Amino acid sequence: MSENAIELLTELETEAKRFAVAYPPPRMPPGSFRAPHKFNERLVVALSGMPVFSELSEKNFFTLSSTAPVNLSNIAGALIERVIDGVAPSQALHDITELVTKRSSGIYALMAVAGVSLNGVVDLEDGVTLMPAKSAPATLARETLFDLDRLGHPIFRGTIVTARPPGTALIVKDHMTVIGTGERDWRKHKALTDDIASKRDRALAALALSGADCAPYITSETSWINHPAYPYSGFGSMGYGTHHGVTPTKKGDADGTLAKALYQQFRALSDTDRTVLLRATERLTRSRSHPLPVDRAIDLGVVTEMIFLHDQKDQGELRFRTALRAAWLLGENGPDRRVVFNCVKKAYDARSTAVHTGNLSNQSLIDNLPRADRYCSDAMRRILASGKLPQNWDALVLEEDES
Repeated sequence: MSENAIELLTELETEAKRFAVAYPPPRMPPGSFRAPHKFNERLVVALSGMPVFSELSEKNFFTLSSTAPVNLSNIAGALIERVIDGVAPSQALHDITELVTKRSSGIYALMAVAGVSLNGVVDLEDGVTLMPAKSAPATLARETLFDLDRLGHPIFRGTIVTARPPGTALIVKDHMTVIGTGERDWRKHKALTDDIASKRDRALAALALSGADCAPYITSETSWINHPAYPYSGFGSMGYGTHHGVTPTKKGDADGTLAKALYQQFRALSDTDRTVLLRATERLTRSRSHPLPVDRAIDLGVVTEMIFLHDQKDQGELRFRTALRAAWLLGENGPDRRVVFNCVKKAYDARSTAVHTGNLSNQSLIDNLPRADRYCSDAMRRILASGKLPQNWDALVLEEDES
């Protein structure tokens, strides 16, 4: 005769309580109790006899960042974990039954933000929240991204103090199907992730502009199912990603109130204006992260052009002079110089378009970039071979004595 899931979980609850009485803290720390040997297997057998769970064998479990087959062993493990954590067996079974029946749930993206220091929780809008890492929900996701245990205490994994994870969390909430057959609906998934990404970008831009030294940068992120059936450790299908870029060298103090106002102002912009300002803010953030002044100067120069020259169409003399000098340096004859001249003009147009609009969609300009890259390489090799940079380009172009 097969065992009953409720009876098994009640048996586990009794054993957990007995253990807590026999080995109270600090004699044994919380979480020391483990389910008896092969208890998970017994519970899997009991769950497989229930129609609501037996139908899951061909289903997949989805988060924002991962897909995995539904595994009754993981579901049994989630039930065991919740009962050991003090949830009544009937409530634990009710919650998981509701999740697998509805097959959709609230979810949230959890992101680790470096480069800023934030005091208190800031709700930028409904479902978009900035907070100190220890204020984020206590889950394995928080532990993985921020090295914080269930109580919010730091976990030291042999790293030096200066290598500690970021102290600020960004949470973006939404809703999605978490259990389904076959592949996920990629069209809906893209719309969902694009929406989360746009909220993330506005949040980072608002943080950057809220404090003089703020350089917000996401080091890693994951997603989590926002449902009571989901235990601290999840269902064994968590995926997370890391980001590569210019890592901030220090933290800036963010003004939460100002960040919220700026976030709303970014929302109110037209798509075109928002794109320009988001890209400009990204460059501003990068400029604050560079250890060398020369790199910061380059990025700040881009920022100023994106802000103050975004409406300029004709670059006039600068565009012409750049192309003329390249043609003189690289062209062997008239027709050859014309090819170089046109290519470099288009490369300058591409750079200007990217700088002034924050976007580059003209396919002709995009296709020209590889050739322009080669010309730049050729030019540097010729200059290196000559041993010096030209001191008087006008004289050289006119084939006059450079001195």
